Amino acid sequence: MGRVIVVMLGLVLAGPWITYILATLLGKNTSRTNVLLSSRRISLHSQQVFRAVSGLVLALFAASFFLTAISGIVANQVNPKRYGFVPNLQKDWVEISGVDLTDSQLDSIANLSYVGDRINGFNSLGTYYIVSCEELTRISTLRCEDGHLNDQVGISIYDVGTPYVYAASKEELLKKLAARHPDWSEDKPYLAAFFNVQPDNFDKLRTDIAKMLPNPTLTQMALLHSEIQFTNVSASSIVQEMTGYTYLGIAVTMAVALLGTIISTIGGLLERRRSLTTLRLGGMTSRELKRLITIESLIPLLSSSLLAAALGLLIGFYFMEMVSASIDAVISPVFLLTLAGLVAVSAISILFILPMVDKITNLAENRTE
Repeated sequence: MGRVIVVMLGLVLAGPWITYILATLLGKNTSRTNVLLSSRRISLHSQQVFRAVSGLVLALFAASFFLTAISGIVANQVNPKRYGFVPNLQKDWVEISGVDLTDSQLDSIANLSYVGDRINGFNSLGTYYIVSCEELTRISTLRCEDGHLNDQVGISIYDVGTPYVYAASKEELLKKLAARHPDWSEDKPYLAAFFNVQPDNFDKLRTDIAKMLPNPTLTQMALLHSEIQFTNVSASSIVQEMTGYTYLGIAVTMAVALLGTIISTIGGLLERRRSLTTLRLGGMTSRELKRLITIESLIPLLSSSLLAAALGLLIGFYFMEMVSASIDAVISPVFLLTLAGLVAVSAISILFILPMVDKITNLAENRTE
């Protein structure tokens, strides 16, 4: 979280400089008088201009960050990935397998304080789990057929309805599988292990494994599976409720930030009463003056908003990758609608302020200026 605060401070400090650079570039690449005058003023008063939208920028950054992270959590609750064998695991058992997984790595996982019993097995070519029938009864809701209770069993990972393969030993079972699938005979089965872990520690285990194993292929979503992925656990309703509160908090924060932007814009117009009146005296029409102010307001608003949203997305993805190996940040429709809605409301607010220009630049009311 400290890094998020550092980024927010960086936005505030770098905002005026970024505003100045963008305004300067725009001024050098335009031939329109209104755009030229607007970019010139923004570059000369970049700190004041950015100050007017800084609250909105910070609110948008925070909204982008939290919406990105929360959307990943909600997506993980609503759209879990499904596999054939895994939904039949007992709720307090998880499966870990990998092509390059070693016994020492499995030992390290077994030594974690919250990990209980361990049952070793094999994952044959990513298609069959191989365990004893006795162990199968402990780790899953599946059962071997009568007469095979003391045998080793091979169960299809993707379709538990496929007939089981039985043998007295793992070696004999592997030979049977090789005979059934001749194109696999040259391949080597890789290690798989089942660990007794309480569901509350499932994501913690996934994250610890991602930190523990050096090979990136071992830390993919397919590495660790659990029945908890396919159960509507009680935490789901809590996540949904907290998500609603977060959305409400973001909406209130943005409303306050938008109000601050409007007040700052109005204050800026009142401070510029004399200079704006001078432009009217110089022959600029009310319509042209309003267009000038609109451009001056929208340039820093749009550029800063897009930058803040992009940084919020990046930090959100980085944050979720850092704290959890099982939940990915996502860009949700809620975020896109929030971004578009905030920019649209801000632009509309500026349009509602524009009628003030006629009053503050009225020549009769400003004859003593």
